[in-house]
Amino acid sequence: MSSMLHRLHRHDQVAAVVDLDAARAFLRGDQSTQARTLLIRCATQRADEEVIRYLGVDADSTLEDVQLALDIAFTVPSHSSAPARFTQQHDDSGRLDLTTTIGDYLTEPGDILFFHWGLWQFTLVLSDVLPRDTANPRALCVAGDGEFGGHPFDIAAINDQLHATTGRD
Repeated sequence: MSSMLHRLHRHDQVAAVVDLDAARAFLRGDQSTQARTLLIRCATQRADEEVIRYLGVDADSTLEDVQLALDIAFTVPSHSSAPARFTQQHDDSGRLDLTTTIGDYLTEPGDILFFHWGLWQFTLVLSDVLPRDTANPRALCVAGDGEFGGHPFDIAAINDQLHATTGRD
């Protein structure tokens, strides 16, 4: 009886095994000189519900630009006189300089920054760092859940306003 076992020969094609983490790192290149998009999970607690927005933001955006993106993403009234500030600790009474960039504070996934608006506190956690090019908008809402300030989550309306306000690189 002949053997039915097939042996691979050098001319047979075999798929290469790819280390996805290594491939992503290679594609990202040297991030110290490459333009970066920061994928940031922005969340606040409303009674018994967490309100979340995921924003893709240019790492070179100033904190003032990020504040505007947060105002739009969470439908914070632009006419509000409530004090607003960024801090590195949730209970910090200081404030970060709005002319510094978000990329100065959020560099590695897991890094945290806090945005305070009136009595509300928003936690910003860096989820990922991605390469960017000139086709990327400076700020984009990629996901979210929960209503804030009586406004339901509407990703299309948020992104229309972000595009009109922040534009592209």
